[in-house]
Amino acid sequence: MKNSYFTPEKRLDKVPPYLREDLIFDLINAFGLVKNSFEAAQLLQDLLTKKELDNLSKRLRIAKKMLSGSKQEEIVDELHCGFGTIARVQTWLHQGGAGLRNIIVKLPIRKTPPRKKLHALPPSYRMPQIAFEAIQHLRAHNESSKIKKFIEKVEEKAIGDKSLREANDEYYRNKAGSKRKI
Repeated sequence: MKNSYFTPEKRLDKVPPYLREDLIFDLINAFGLVKNSFEAAQLLQDLLTKKELDNLSKRLRIAKKMLSGSKQEEIVDELHCGFGTIARVQTWLHQGGAGLRNIIVKLPIRKTPPRKKLHALPPSYRMPQIAFEAIQHLRAHNESSKIKKFIEKVEEKAIGDKSLREANDEYYRNKAGSKRKI
């Protein structure tokens, strides 16, 4: 376990209840103000660490898989998560889960490029199909590139967070060391 050089009073669980309510109020309303997936991506990128984003993404996918009838073993194999995580999500779904269920049924299907092989007909007969598949391919590529760009930014942020954490740890380590010498 790493040493933390922050005083316990600064921990979030020490925040007075009225302030905690204000913090949660702001968070709930921030998500409520999101108008589209671009704004959602910006908010998540700014608000969450890479690990937090990965954890939330996995929890959402676990809930989605469970609601579609997947078995726990399948979920563990696919998402490389533990049975404990699955049990927590399952408990949340059984104890209420209205928020998860409501969002999961509204999730769009991710666009994928067409995988069909074209028939051996002359191109003039296949033009509508070719045009439609080209549009599908372009949309899928566009969506995929946006997601990749989002992930790159989150990973860049993670590197910056690590550097900042190391600098802060070094600062507080030195500060704690100088107090001991006095």
